[in-house]
Amino acid sequence: MALVSRGGRWCPTLPLSLSLLLLLPALVSASIQPGWWRKESPQEPEPRPSVPTALDLPLLQELAADPAENQAVSPFVMSSLMTQVCLGAGGTTRDEMLPILGLEDPETGAELDYLGGYQSAIEHLTSNTTNITVATFNGMYVRPGFSVRPSYRSTLRQVYGSDALPITSPEETAREINTAVAEVTRGKIAELVAANQLQGVDLVLVSALYFKALWQHPFVADDRPTPFLTAEGERRLTMMSLPDPTSLLYANLTQFEAVALPYSEPEYSLLLLRPAERSMESVQTLLDMLDTLNMADIYSQMYEISMHVTMPKFKIETDYSLTEPLTALGIQEIFSQGADFSQMTDERGVFVSDIIHKVFIEVTEEGTEAAGAGAVFFTRSMPMNFIVDRPFVAVVYNRPLGLNLFSAYVASPGSAADPAPAARTRYSRPQLPKFLSQFPRRNAINTFDGSRIREFFSSSRLLGQRE
Repeated sequence: MALVSRGGRWCPTLPLSLSLLLLLPALVSASIQPGWWRKESPQEPEPRPSVPTALDLPLLQELAADPAENQAVSPFVMSSLMTQVCLGAGGTTRDEMLPILGLEDPETGAELDYLGGYQSAIEHLTSNTTNITVATFNGMYVRPGFSVRPSYRSTLRQVYGSDALPITSPEETAREINTAVAEVTRGKIAELVAANQLQGVDLVLVSALYFKALWQHPFVADDRPTPFLTAEGERRLTMMSLPDPTSLLYANLTQFEAVALPYSEPEYSLLLLRPAERSMESVQTLLDMLDTLNMADIYSQMYEISMHVTMPKFKIETDYSLTEPLTALGIQEIFSQGADFSQMTDERGVFVSDIIHKVFIEVTEEGTEAAGAGAVFFTRSMPMNFIVDRPFVAVVYNRPLGLNLFSAYVASPGSAADPAPAARTRYSRPQLPKFLSQFPRRNAINTFDGSRIREFFSSSRLLGQRE
């Protein structure tokens, strides 16, 4: 029985350690039964990847807000895209991204040299063997007239294999992007972008990844319904099982257990993390600690043990806008109109308007097929129209002195198109007799008792009306 989830808000993953991490509420009921022997530390710990992985599990933790939903992302796709964005950023926009993406030394704060890691990783991933297929794609699409620095174009071409192509029309460019992504993902992601998403866009970065592999130890279908814990209660599902006890890498790490299921090319594996207890509270505990986990550290603590494994097969398709979760992780300036992309372009007011991501993953008795693709949209802030078409206040102001020289409330201005008489105000006639009656007149006109005038102004309000 295939488990399918669409839309939703968050993720399993294909991490940069070249293994496939699965972390689903569904896996709470996977049956792992140790055999009669174990062999400690059969191999040296895998070296840490030269590709930054700091975003991988924090992004998963941010997205896994609802433990009732199965979700999937591709950290390699997102890391490839976000480092390309960072390469084009400058100033505080770049400084904000470096620690979150793991691109700086945590002790010295110096920026790390990570470009060689991506270049070698892409070359290694696409060196396929008989039973493993991995394909990648990176592209940059630019609106004619939008200037891109030659150094930025050159770096993306050399490191990521990304060629710059023109944005012709939204419809035509959407077809070009979708055709390229569909070809790389073997049709699993047929439509990454829509034409309306390209309206007003000046530059688009696109990345895609495809993976297909057979198990080293194939599963067989188990037709017996098996209880399966979910957030809504127990479900009875048909599972798949390894037919015989099999020697696999395993670790018991207090809050969870880990098993590595190798593919026919043993450097790739499906890493299953099962909460220690069969309860949703234990699931939540595992989700809460995701940002502290490291795949290489987990592998370094694994040892071989003979076991039976029973688990569900599943299929998941997801479609995200990652603007909000990335903002929550601290990547904020790239989405503001004050973003600095001076390392990418000389254009002013450039910012990221959206980041989208789609994933397909299916795990069956034979193996795993997965595809991920994403796109980053750059646009320029447009001049704001400030049309004064309603009553307003105007002030003549001197900033250094802090002086308000003139101020006015304009209720009905005159213009050549719609002339109106100039406004003239004076004290109202009904007020004049009352005003004058408070002061005894002397022989000279307009000569009044000064003390009475000061008393009047301190206790009265002069009313004006427009004639």
